Amino acid sequence: MKKLKVIALSALAFVTIASTIFVSCKKQTLTNDNQNLNESLQLINKKYEDNTKTRRSWASWAKIGAADCIGGWVGFQAGGKIGALAGPQGATIGAVAGGVILGALNSYGASGMVVHGSGNTINEINSNLELLNPTNNQFDLTVGIRHNILLKDAYLNHLSNNVLQSELFFTSNLLTDAEASFVKSQSTANYQAYVNSKNLTSFDKIKLNITNTIEDATLVNIMNTYIDGIESAGNLENAINLTYSYERTIQSSTQLNEVQKNHLLVGFSISKYSQTFWNNF
Repeated sequence: MKKLKVIALSALAFVTIASTIFVSCKKQTLTNDNQNLNESLQLINKKYEDNTKTRRSWASWAKIGAADCIGGWVGFQAGGKIGALAGPQGATIGAVAGGVILGALNSYGASGMVVHGSGNTINEINSNLELLNPTNNQFDLTVGIRHNILLKDAYLNHLSNNVLQSELFFTSNLLTDAEASFVKSQSTANYQAYVNSKNLTSFDKIKLNITNTIEDATLVNIMNTYIDGIESAGNLENAINLTYSYERTIQSSTQLNEVQKNHLLVGFSISKYSQTFWNNF
């Protein structure tokens, strides 16, 4: 447990997030530069588009990963606001914890459309599997792998306990202090997010959810463009490579600040790990 906390906090030390960003409720407006960025992302989508027959089966899995992104992005936003009350470091820790918890809950809720009832192979999934990280996304360890560990834990707990409260989705000794705090303080909201995720049955509903919950208009546009890319990717390899390309483009962008970049990178990390998790189920 101590080792887990040390790893999480060490990785978080590399992240610089200004706490003031989380208390602002004003939607930012799109600039010409950001519109140019979105055009670059549209080209990435086109590069990894797959129009073969595999797309139909892929859509079911892709919607789970897309729902995960919403959870991660909304959790990052909510956790950052809560943590900001304790200062900039609290905002960082809270944002990451919120992303992990809501990402896992959304993933589990959305997966009901496809896989529930056949959980006899869930124990065979290696939730600690570390993916290649050619873009050095700093959230792959603190968010991506953590997401899969807690997703598997929630799945098993729900199967055995018929969970109706979000606190009981997760085994308490698996949670970091920040994750446990977010689970406890946001119990009602977390459970409602899990319930709502069951209704994210189309990519249009997923994008509408992003539009209605994310407070930064620049990010909304990028997030929804990414969801379009995941939908059309057609297979896991394309989806992972598309995400790597998004990570590189966002990291090198001069139109986004560090908070915006980190917000996006959390969702990208969750997407890679979620898609891998469910495609191995």
